[in-house]
Amino acid sequence: MMARWSILAVVVALIGLWGYSSSAVLADELIVGVASIIDGDTLEIHGQRIRLSGIDAAENGQLCTRNGKAYRCGKEAAFALADKIGRRIVRCFPRDTDRYGRTVAVCRIGHLDINGWMVRKGFAVAYRKYSAAYVADEEEARSKQIGLWAGEFEKPWNHRRHKRKQKKATSPTPRMIHRSTPKVWSQKSVSNASDEQIVQILLARSQASYGGSCPCPENHNRAGRRCGRRSAYSRPGGASPLCYSRDVTPAMIAEYRNTVDH
Repeated sequence: MMARWSILAVVVALIGLWGYSSSAVLADELIVGVASIIDGDTLEIHGQRIRLSGIDAAENGQLCTRNGKAYRCGKEAAFALADKIGRRIVRCFPRDTDRYGRTVAVCRIGHLDINGWMVRKGFAVAYRKYSAAYVADEEEARSKQIGLWAGEFEKPWNHRRHKRKQKKATSPTPRMIHRSTPKVWSQKSVSNASDEQIVQILLARSQASYGGSCPCPENHNRAGRRCGRRSAYSRPGGASPLCYSRDVTPAMIAEYRNTVDH
């Protein structure tokens, strides 16, 4: 009997430890803080960009109609989200990471699901392609004819697709990707080169050695678009080329001089 009780005690202890470790993991993943509003379905906390999961709000520049008049429904959604959150503490529970590197999450203020509130008030629609979590909230807004449903609007994903097609149809011939070719310096000239000249050499070499089309934010991809946040430099982890003078340390300069001198 004592042996059976001992085994039971060990099992209970292990379950307790597992529960504690799981809670710790969730606590580590939880994003908490005062939020800055980017648009109707995106916010930022402590510099981390967060996309609200399962919903899609009108784009910032998108126009919708209400009572026969056009209005900026994207800005209205962003303002509604900003007014609702204010300076209150927001808690975001990550679900995924999207192709732009943003955290996809369900966010709350107190017990209120912000994602669901945006859809329920007609400022966003359920993003059925990725989740059915807010379909009922969308039906409620539609039945009450509030927000977007009070007039006519283009679904945000269709609006984005149409904009991409228009941009592609009117865009000029894609620019070729130009990268600096590292200048060949003689041993004597390197000895006389300034630190700034060596910095430019190191930047050019680093970017030229990167195999992709987007080493740095200021580069352009094969479609002629600015790389920006899609660049290797902007992505966390992995190989990151040197893109700015501040990336080159005095130790790198000294190492380069020493390598050439020898």
